[in-house]
Amino acid sequence: MKAAFLTGIKRIEIREIEKPVPKKSEVLIKLKAVGICGSDIHYYRAGKIGTQVIKYPFIIGHECSGIIEDMAGDVTNVKIGQRVAVEPAVSCGTCEFCIDGRPNICPRVKFLGTPATSASPAIDGAFREYITISADNAIPVADKISFDEAALTEVMAIAVHSMDLVKINKGDTVAVFGSGPIGLAVVIMAKLSGASNIFATDLLQNRLEMAQKLGATRVINPREKDVVNEIYKITEGRGVDVAFEAAGKQETIEHSFNAVRIGGRVSVIGIPETDKIYYSPEIRRKEPVIYHVRRSNHANKDVERIVSLIEKGMLKVKPLVTHRFPLEKIEKAFDMVDGYKDGVIKAMIEIG
Repeated sequence: MKAAFLTGIKRIEIREIEKPVPKKSEVLIKLKAVGICGSDIHYYRAGKIGTQVIKYPFIIGHECSGIIEDMAGDVTNVKIGQRVAVEPAVSCGTCEFCIDGRPNICPRVKFLGTPATSASPAIDGAFREYITISADNAIPVADKISFDEAALTEVMAIAVHSMDLVKINKGDTVAVFGSGPIGLAVVIMAKLSGASNIFATDLLQNRLEMAQKLGATRVINPREKDVVNEIYKITEGRGVDVAFEAAGKQETIEHSFNAVRIGGRVSVIGIPETDKIYYSPEIRRKEPVIYHVRRSNHANKDVERIVSLIEKGMLKVKPLVTHRFPLEKIEKAFDMVDGYKDGVIKAMIEIG
């Protein structure tokens, strides 16, 4: 089968490798769509995220969907030929965090397309024609749901997890700092959760236009206006009830804490590009509740919720996909996403 290997900084090569065979409790999935995630761009651009460092060559990618082609003899929860979304995290199930209901922070989690840590081995990712994974991580979806939509359930699950943490109340005011795919997913879910006024910020006008299309009531470009002053002006000096940081930039982190009201809630989702992120002393005086988001929690259940909403027509995620590329042109796709070119929001690699 064909696989796309990251072989160096901003270098990807297509190579032929052996097709995997499902082991006990695993399924073989013929992949059909794989999204390029912000974390993939971190690895492409820098070869690492924090202490997780790529050892080349390595396959990245984790936002994926496909069709069950084969399975181990003990698998009973899915069928051959079934269309599935893939939950890329396989937690250990036995550590204190898994037992406590927080498998997303399991230190021994095995996650598609992630380098080795001190507690878990490197796991090749999804930019290839086939993967094997635990059958429990293959989530059936209806045939009327496209492969793009199924792959996007991983993105939406992160937004759902963030909503579950901050607990949006009907009528809450919300600000989303950074309107990339994750930020836009948060806009969608904030609207569904009953937020009354949703601010969205970004430096790119096409992203702000998409945010408005998906439910933001006001959009602000920091190049044109002072974001925090604008939010305080519109909220009559109060600030927002909930601020979501979805870019991992020093500026957006500061905006989140400065724009939230006294006693509000802040959800930090973005992956910082540096180890040194500055938190203003003013934050302490506000005493906001701060949530740090790592991927999604109980992702299978979250994906099932998302799939149900898509099937009912209540959740529209197709607009997030602006570009599609075959596997053979994956480096061009990464270059586009890395450089914010051609109005790209979510680039999808179509396989097979």
